[in-house]
Amino acid sequence: MHQGWRLLGDDRVEVFACDGVLYAAPAAVIAGRMEARGLGVIDHAFLPMSRIVLSLHLTHEALERMPDRAHDSIEGVALPRLHLDPRPASAPLILAAAMQRVMTPVRGRDDSAL
Repeated sequence: MHQGWRLLGDDRVEVFACDGVLYAAPAAVIAGRMEARGLGVIDHAFLPMSRIVLSLHLTHEALERMPDRAHDSIEGVALPRLHLDPRPASAPLILAAAMQRVMTPVRGRDDSAL
């Protein structure tokens, strides 16, 4: 929820496709609740639904500097794939840049994959 990110769900979301677009919604039993380390479970404002445009794979493995573009298919919808180590302080910035790339089409550039 830092830098404009908003909560959709913590631990569990329901994923579904509709007309070739992938969506997620929070699981009803935990909607609006999240675990805050050191505080316990807290209530937080949340989105009731969101479109999914990127498949994020978190890893502690060494990452390639210039990886080949790759996709994942979820419920028949192709999504660009990003491998990311969440430990560096730059991880949220890298994710934001990837989201910007996917969400902002540029003429002549293929953004169907990162």
